[in-house]
Amino acid sequence: MYESSGQPAINMLPMQYLEQIPTPPLRRYIEKFWYCQTDHFNNRTLTLPLLYHELVFNLSDYYVSSRNQGRDLLLDHTSAWISGIQTMPTISESRGKHEMMGVLFKPHGLKAFTKYPAGEFENTFVDATLVFDASFKSLLERLQQPIQPKAKILLMQDYLIRHLKSESLPNYVDESIRLFQQPGTARGSVKEICQYLSVSNKTLIQSYQKHVGVTPMKYMQIQSVNQALASLAKNPTLVLTELAHRLHFFDQSHFIHSFKAFTGLTPSQYANYVVRSRVDNTAPNFISWEG
Repeated sequence: MYESSGQPAINMLPMQYLEQIPTPPLRRYIEKFWYCQTDHFNNRTLTLPLLYHELVFNLSDYYVSSRNQGRDLLLDHTSAWISGIQTMPTISESRGKHEMMGVLFKPHGLKAFTKYPAGEFENTFVDATLVFDASFKSLLERLQQPIQPKAKILLMQDYLIRHLKSESLPNYVDESIRLFQQPGTARGSVKEICQYLSVSNKTLIQSYQKHVGVTPMKYMQIQSVNQALASLAKNPTLVLTELAHRLHFFDQSHFIHSFKAFTGLTPSQYANYVVRSRVDNTAPNFISWEG
């Protein structure tokens, strides 16, 4: 049972789901290709900020995405889009026949396939036909044909292999991402990371805006929130002062403020959704949403 981004969700009908790891030319830039399909689907999901870009193809009867309780419409029956790194929650709703597929990029991966700096996609959902060249429409038409899911995944993979650009990624970007992703260390000072990598703060910021899509500070903050989500999804009774200390926040108040700034929820509100079985602990960024 999966949400449209290829992540597990809850309160959904069983659906066909496939994942494929990319071939070596793409493996440095892409985490996976995914496909999901079911004949009847009725779901509403609150998605909390994640640190990736995604190319999504939508062949469903009805799919919309919005913010602010539906007041700000982000997607409305769009056939294909690129979702940038989101720093605030979004709500997606799907009804009827559901068929979606996509490409989950690594944090720096999208830039290898487009001419645009990754920072231009922050908090946006961009029609993919505006990002890629004219051949993308041909790919979209072929994916709409009644062919097997594995064949559709191969079509996406072949297209991206042909459009892989020779974009050099500084080693310090890869290494800084690895450091930020270490459990319990994401609150380490960006200045300390720069000193460790022998790179200036300005250079790291510019590289992150080009290749990753947010500043190193914002990346670090969202990473901390994601670590908190993972911990609370597994154990919603965690003492918040202990969790704040584990994630290197100054105190519980700073932790709660940062958590709410990115999720729109307090840690206690999120933990309540976990207790009510509206969060799958294997996919802590997705809440089955009723409000």
